[in-house]
Amino acid sequence: MVKLLLANGADVLKTEQVVEKAVYHNYIESVPLLIEAGAPINGTPEKYYRPLTIAIRNNHPEIASLLLKLGADPNFPSGEGIPLKLAVTKPEIVKLLLAGGADPTKAEQVIEKAVYHNCIESVPLLVEAGAPINGTPEEYYHPLTTAIRDNHVPILKLLLSFGAEPDMASGENLPIVMAARQTDIERLSVLIEAGADVNKTFRGRSALMVACELNLIENVKLLVQKGADVNAVDDHGNSVMDFAANSGNDEIVMLLLDSMG
Repeated sequence: MVKLLLANGADVLKTEQVVEKAVYHNYIESVPLLIEAGAPINGTPEKYYRPLTIAIRNNHPEIASLLLKLGADPNFPSGEGIPLKLAVTKPEIVKLLLAGGADPTKAEQVIEKAVYHNCIESVPLLVEAGAPINGTPEEYYHPLTTAIRDNHVPILKLLLSFGAEPDMASGENLPIVMAARQTDIERLSVLIEAGADVNKTFRGRSALMVACELNLIENVKLLVQKGADVNAVDDHGNSVMDFAANSGNDEIVMLLLDSMG
């Protein structure tokens, strides 16, 4: 039908977002016909939706691939966002976008978003393509702290294996301090094994202070065993022992006293 209409003089420019509609309905045969007839492949600036981002959102990898082959700009944002960032939960489309020239440095916090959605397959694709694995100083959320907070341990290990900095704080927290807040010990153990500084502080507090305050004795034991400073004092003059005493856990208090020699 599209071919017939075009052959009889239909003007694609008089039909708003005609490529977008074809993509939305997964009419892959219509897409090249419309584009060859002059329909804008990247959409128009004043419109919220774009053909490529619709293909991503609706998980139409075949149409996404076709659009890229026909010249769609993989870095052209729609009102929905940057294509690569929209695709993080769809590794097949991430591969297509990167192969088609998508620039991961233009997709702000793209790895952090993949981590948040627990899409481990997308993380190495993005890292190898040059996306910043540690985030940037001005960003509140970083991939590593998001993996810790959301208990995505396989991704946490993967990020560290790719060279994520275990001592780099995000606006949210310092990895070691955030891990010390968790009720399981695994995330803390993984960070320490990766070389995290057990005495580094965030807003004046060390991991040991936080573990003592929250009554997390296994975390306290591990931190002390790995060299955490039991005599440290925060910016307000509160000692590690103060945090332990205020928590009311006699076992932690005795552990600290024994460690003080």
